Amino acid sequence: MKTTTIFKPLSFALIIFSFVALFSCDSDDDGGPDNPSNDIVGIWDVTSLNFSANADGMPLTGEVINLDEINAKLNFKANGELTSSSDSGYQLELTAAGQSFVIPVDPFTGAGTWVKTGSTLTITDEEGTSVFQIESLTSSKLVLKGNEAPGGNGEGEYTDVDYTMVLNR
Repeated sequence: MKTTTIFKPLSFALIIFSFVALFSCDSDDDGGPDNPSNDIVGIWDVTSLNFSANADGMPLTGEVINLDEINAKLNFKANGELTSSSDSGYQLELTAAGQSFVIPVDPFTGAGTWVKTGSTLTITDEEGTSVFQIESLTSSKLVLKGNEAPGGNGEGEYTDVDYTMVLNR
């Protein structure tokens, strides 16, 4: 079975821009990202994943809409290893030009490494490296924000894909 990794939101962008080509912070009181008591090590449930972008001049947004059903998890291990898993595939809802579409995507599965430096989280997996800003890190909630630089997939060009991932434990 073909799998998709959660580590690289660019995968979402590639799906989105292929699709578009066819149709032309939160803060908690118990500390911030640099609070040493708020360790990232452990298993986190992915509770929200969304993004916004501009594809060929058209603004679009996307959101994984069935995260509560698929049991998506990230496991940050103390040795710097990272794994992702889910019970099944997910559904990505895209909105562009006033129209919404749902696209099925293969399960979140993968492995890689992670490094936390201050409020920056760098994740490297088989698809490359992603850098996230830790917007919030408490003992029970992690909010990551990221941005993919301009590029394209041969079927459409995009600029600045901004994404937010919320994890709880």
